[in-house]
Amino acid sequence: MQNNTRPYLSRLSRWFVRFFRETAFYSITFIFFVAWMMLVDSYGYFPWRRLLAETRSLERQKTYYIEQNVAARRQIEALRVNRDSLEKFARERFLMKRPDEDLFIIIDD
Repeated sequence: MQNNTRPYLSRLSRWFVRFFRETAFYSITFIFFVAWMMLVDSYGYFPWRRLLAETRSLERQKTYYIEQNVAARRQIEALRVNRDSLEKFARERFLMKRPDEDLFIIIDD
């Protein structure tokens, strides 16, 4: 049984050696090309990952600012409707007071 497998292995090994010898240049060139595209090129894997992370960060910022815009619009509408809330907002936010009032600011440490 060993005698039957040896010629088969011998032919197979000769074929592999001949195949890799003939295609070594193309294989090395292909590996170099893939490595160059993945690591060095401006459209490679690592720059792509950096740009993807930056895009996700900008998308999160976009949703945050949209939410802030909606909240500000609601607050503006509430201040337009109710004059008492406008006065309360001005007193709390901008520390405004009437001419005959005294204002005390308490700072918590």
